[in-house]
Amino acid sequence: MKKQLLIAAVAASMSSVAMADVSISGEYEGTLSQSTGAASFEQDLDLTIVATSGDTSVTTTIEDLSTNTALTATTVKLSTQLEGISFSAGNYKSTTGNGLVNKPAAAERIGFSTSVAGVGVGMTNKSGHGAPSITLTGDVAGFGVKVQNAANSERYISVKGNVAGLAVDVEKSMATGGLVAVKVAGTLGGMSVSYANIDCGAAKTCTESRGSAPYGKISASEKVKGLIVSTATAMGKVTYKNIDKDGKDTNVLALQRGNVSYKSSTTSGDNTLSAKVKFKF
Repeated sequence: MKKQLLIAAVAASMSSVAMADVSISGEYEGTLSQSTGAASFEQDLDLTIVATSGDTSVTTTIEDLSTNTALTATTVKLSTQLEGISFSAGNYKSTTGNGLVNKPAAAERIGFSTSVAGVGVGMTNKSGHGAPSITLTGDVAGFGVKVQNAANSERYISVKGNVAGLAVDVEKSMATGGLVAVKVAGTLGGMSVSYANIDCGAAKTCTESRGSAPYGKISASEKVKGLIVSTATAMGKVTYKNIDKDGKDTNVLALQRGNVSYKSSTTSGDNTLSAKVKFKF
């Protein structure tokens, strides 16, 4: 009888355990390009695996996969709720600002976040750092405001909102010689138009290194001005970019047709032609 009760108790406890759901998503990018010399083909595959059980999840990313590369997890992040407070731990990415200038960077960290009187309050502590970084988010006069490293004099402030039908994005590092970045976007004659002015400053606080970013690769101390105009046509989406980096112009003309984009890029008289296949799954 005792054995039967024990078996029944074990079976009941097993049936009450929530089974984890596992999802896999990713993004593939393959680029054929020709500038000087022979043509080249580069490809990149990023995978994201998420295991979820109730309000707890573990997210793993495997990035920059190409031929003969090792399969290595670049981030592993635990997310859950602790007495109503969001908790994250592991090696995961965080972005300074709203992504206008700085790329997401991965680090070992522990984070807590909650809301107090309508203000988002977050605290993150990197592994090996004694003092935590505090982030405050909220709405001020209709603008979304985020202050990172709020307790430090070198805090980073981001503001997003709409003014007279234009989307405005401003980022400012309060470090001496820190960056100032402004982007304005709207619609003109049925075309999407955006203009950005980015000054990385003497403190060299820009960290954008993704070639696929709107303004290309930005080094730590550059001054960048970028005009982007795009419109829908019968052939597909056409985009023109003029990017000025420290006085050097790059002109880009691109056509997007489904998952394939064709691009001509010219810098200082050097032209590169490319075709890129990019899709998410």
